[in-house]
Amino acid sequence: MQSRVIRFIIAALLLSGAALFAVGSVVEHGRESDRHAAGTTESEGEHTESESEHAEGAGSNATETGADEVRPLGLNLESTSFVIMGVLISVVLAAAVVWRPTRPVLLLVVAFAATFALLDLLEVIGQAGNDTTLVAIASMVGLAHAAAAVLDIGLLRTSAT
Repeated sequence: MQSRVIRFIIAALLLSGAALFAVGSVVEHGRESDRHAAGTTESEGEHTESESEHAEGAGSNATETGADEVRPLGLNLESTSFVIMGVLISVVLAAAVVWRPTRPVLLLVVAFAATFALLDLLEVIGQAGNDTTLVAIASMVGLAHAAAAVLDIGLLRTSAT
């Protein structure tokens, strides 16, 4: 009975982490769009700027927004497709933990949750000093993933004995 409750808690943590991950991504994309729109509005007001100066300004703006992003293995972790894939995998693993809690499923959940907890930590570090809302969201996502991994390890240990 206790392992069933733990499985439901792990599933809830995976689902809440997925939801917060999606919310954080939407917030971050919205803020990037706002910054980009503000940069466009400023450049529209300055018609005396030459094309080469405009290209240099656009290049430095792109460098400012893209240089701080962490890209492990060259992956854009903030792309829409990566976010959708992460959410879908979380949902599938949450369902698998509840309905088919086999050892391979539990090991997969540990690997997924621990990996995402590390990526969330990188996001917290990357956002520190920039945006407190995104730091808070990334921290909550990271805690959900870390808690899911720890509980899942405990579940694996008790099922092995």
